[in-house]
Amino acid sequence: KRFKLFDFMGGEIILRVFARRGSDVAISTASADTDARGVWGSLKVATASGDVSFDELSGDADVKSASGDIELRRVGGRASINSASGDVEIDEVAGEAVVRSASGDVEIGEARASVTVQTASGDQSVRSVTSGKVTLQSASGDQTVGIARGARAFLDVKTMSGDATSELDVGDDP
Repeated sequence: KRFKLFDFMGGEIILRVFARRGSDVAISTASADTDARGVWGSLKVATASGDVSFDELSGDADVKSASGDIELRRVGGRASINSASGDVEIDEVAGEAVVRSASGDVEIGEARASVTVQTASGDQSVRSVTSGKVTLQSASGDQTVGIARGARAFLDVKTMSGDATSELDVGDDP
């Protein structure tokens, strides 16, 4: 959306791209924010620095970011997110979600399949899981998981420094 080129000159370039609904997207940037509105197909992003925001994806999302927040509203397929620094927010994901972050909070709204979240530092939250296995691993950060009524899910929650609590009966069987 907006990024600065030759910052010492005070310039800014805004690039707008129009594409058909459901188009697949591949983006590679060194330093730029990406803001995409509408319905897209699959997504592949590699960025060194900059925020990434997409409204809706009908396919899979594969995002790799060194620095910047990642916000995906709806993912119709799988989500694979790798971030060195920055918060990750996914409102809804239909397929398996795997999020790895060195530093930053991870929040997933509704997950309809298995979820794996690994962070060194940052809170982890999955508001609603409808099925699958939930694996949360954190060196430092609080963890919260909500299970949809009637759902069958297996939770594997580990934190070295942070709170992990459950209102469910805890056992070893899936």
